[in-house]
Amino acid sequence: MKPALCVLRTVALFASVACVCACSDHGINDDALPEATAISCQKENIDRIQDKRRRNKMIDMCARRPTFEQSVPRTW
Repeated sequence: MKPALCVLRTVALFASVACVCACSDHGINDDALPEATAISCQKENIDRIQDKRRRNKMIDMCARRPTFEQSVPRTW
């Protein structure tokens, strides 16, 4: 087999593997993450998550959770 043909096959194989890996769905399973609550969003509980991607997803969920608390009505 000619060296140029061998190199061409290697490049084609590498390109096809790279394309398959890049196009596959590597999304995070949100069902496995706990709900973003005051307890689950504490630093100690977030640090317990070993996987970096899942930890970052949990931090994002905690940052986006609503923290609105209604103030006490005042009479002027």
